[in-house]
Parts: sequence; C-alpha cells; structure tokens
Amino acid sequence: MPAEAMQSENLRVLMCNKFFVPVGGAETVMFEELKMLEANGHTVIPFAMQRADNLPSPYSKYFVSQVDYNESGRSSARSLLRSAVNIIYSTEAARKIWDLVREVRPDIAHLHNIYHQLSPSICVALRREGVPMVMTLHDVKLLCPDYLFLRNGAICELCGGGKFYNAVRYKCVKGSRAKSMICCIEMYVHKLFKLYDRNIDIFIAPSEFLRNKLLEYGRLPAEQIVHIPNAIDLDAYTPSYSNQGYCLFVGRLASYKGIMTLMRAMSGNRHVQLRVVGDGDARQQAEEFKKLHSLDNVTFGGFQTGEVLRSIVQGAAFMIVPSECYENCPMTVLEAFATGKPVIGSRLGGIPDIIDDGVNGLLFEPGNADDLAEKISYLAGQPKLLVGMGKAARAKVEKKYSPQEHLESLLCVYEKVIRLYRH
Repeated sequence: MPAEAMQSENLRVLMCNKFFVPVGGAETVMFEELKMLEANGHTVIPFAMQRADNLPSPYSKYFVSQVDYNESGRSSARSLLRSAVNIIYSTEAARKIWDLVREVRPDIAHLHNIYHQLSPSICVALRREGVPMVMTLHDVKLLCPDYLFLRNGAICELCGGGKFYNAVRYKCVKGSRAKSMICCIEMYVHKLFKLYDRNIDIFIAPSEFLRNKLLEYGRLPAEQIVHIPNAIDLDAYTPSYSNQGYCLFVGRLASYKGIMTLMRAMSGNRHVQLRVVGDGDARQQAEEFKKLHSLDNVTFGGFQTGEVLRSIVQGAAFMIVPSECYENCPMTVLEAFATGKPVIGSRLGGIPDIIDDGVNGLLFEPGNADDLAEKISYLAGQPKLLVGMGKAARAKVEKKYSPQEHLESLLCVYEKVIRLYRH
C-alpha cells in the first residue's frame, strides 16, 4: 500500500519518548515527525515523563513521574535499588500507558528514547493491548550500557557482543561502579527476556552504520531493522552560498566530540577564523588551550539556538564536525547542508553516510589533528569550490533527507506492521 493510502486513513499514532521538550537529537527528530504526521492529517498522542518545561499536551496527566538518573551526588542504597527496579521495569509507566491506550486506542505506537525513565515495560503493556510498535534507535544503547560505545573518551566495543560486565569493570556509566552495575543488569535482563526484540515489530536505524553494527553483533535479525534517515525541514533553512570568512563548530563541547582535536588543528591554521558555538565540560580546557597557544583566530560564542544560530551558520564558509564517537545521523550535518554549507567531518560512524568526500564536504581521520588541519587549510582557500560543494550539499538533503521522503518511508513501515495485526 502506498504512503498516500496510509495518509487517507488518518492514523492515531502514540509517540513515546521520555522527554516532551526539545533537549537533544532524539527529540528534534521526534518533533519533526510529529509535525509531519499532523500536517498530513494524522493524530499524534504523546507519552513521556512529567517535566515543568514540557510542551503542553492534553495527555500530560498520563505522563510518568519525573526522575533524573543523571543527578550528581552520592545516592543511598535504597535510592539505587529503587532506580534499578524502575530502569529495568517501570510499573508506573506500564500502568499509565495502559490507561492511555484504553482511552485513545492508537493504531500504532512509535517509540523513540524510552530507556530508563519509561523502560521497556511500556512495550509489554502495548503488546498486551495489541498495539503494533516501531522504534527509532538514536544510539547504540541495545549494544552498550552507556549508549555511546565509549570508554575514557575513546571508542570501545567490549560490550557489543553481550559482555555487558565490562561496563562495571571500567565504571563506564557516570564513572560510578554502582550505576554501571545497574545498567549492566538492565542490559542482561532486557536481552534475556527479549523485552525489546519480542515486543517491537520494526526497529528504525537512521544510519546504515547503526544498522550494520546491530547486524555485526547479531543483536537483531536483518528483517527487523529498516534504514530511514532523519529528515530536516528544508523550508526552515535558506541556502547561503556566500560567507563571512569563518569556519564553524556547533555542538556540545565534550572530548568525544573532537573539540580538542579541532583546537590543535587550528593552531596550524592561524590564518583561518573559527567560531565555536556550544557549551560543555570541555569548554574550559578548550579556552585554556586557546590562551596558551595565543589562538586569536578562535572565538567561543556559547550555546545558541533559533534565528541567532541560523544566522551564524549562514555566515560560515563551512562547518566542522570532528566527532570521535559514533554519531548516528547527526542533525548538525543535515542543518549545515540545508543551509548550503559543506562539512568537514570525521570518517567515523554515520558521518560518512551523509558526507560524500570531495563532493559536498571532506572527510578526515578521527582524532588526527594534522589531517584535519590540512583539510581546513585546503577548503578555506577554495572559494569557488565552497560554492559548488554547498550547492551539492543542499541538493543531497533535498533528495534524500526531505520531510516528504521521510514521511513516505515512515508510513510504509507503519502500514507493514499494522497489516500484521489486522490480518
């Protein structure tokens, strides 16, 4: 059945994510899908965690109680035990989603980031109610207790084959052995009882890289994973093929995002201006490096959003994404492309899925400051090439990452799983 047929059905989609406010990439993708679905006549019912800054929803009374598993400080044994139980299986989340389903009777549930605060208990409840389910995977959480395949800031796949005890061994979760133990047990229980595998019909991988990783470790069968790239609202981005002479980094200032590799690369490119937009734990280290090496060509602008950020991106010559972790389908690259800006990105994770080396950007070896410095110097000195690459970048997002393309693929997946339950 084509996507147009599904649109005429006016589906009721239960959208589940622990946050109902844009706090990260998963939420950006979810809200974009929500907007697309509603614009095409479908009804979206959210299910999330209660927060003071949530967007308004008539269904917020069904949201689960707020809990912050990232809060700092030492936790009592009782608090840790309670957290462990809720992370593995939240009875509150199961009860509330059951009540919500009986009121709204959704045609399908689309799960996003449900780990910990919502837990796969909602999958069990939805299955009991006969609700078809799809889930978008925004990270490698099904393979790694700490989401990122990182240990001490470096790529680590020791847990990939199901050896989750390594997270405890290396205190991967928040540097805490106790929290790492909770997440380790969570992973073993969920995998043993197949709380995701058995209940969710189709998993959506936004990058070919992620799909291949799941297949590499035998975590899910090939027929249960489909690749649907993230989408970007092209109407919200005006292409700009001119620039104001600076390159740009936008994102979290963390070691695994490659900010220090970028700083080292800039020390060899003093003739090139760099604007750094974002904040995070590594900002102080990056600013100290700037001061120590007298990098007057680097400026830090802090966290920016909305029109201010879009204006900064429009003025850039190109963007740099030097990540040293496995990115999935990074919205930063898509946003740069939508604005007509080439991207220099690390040859890692899902980044090479988007950047065609030499066509709409350049790729460099992750963590290699000399390689990055060379690519920055080359691109900064090629104004005509920048225009051509920028146009190629915009053309790619129009062809592969448009909302229309994404919605059609999404509705085809919805139709596939709904059909299983109707027949």
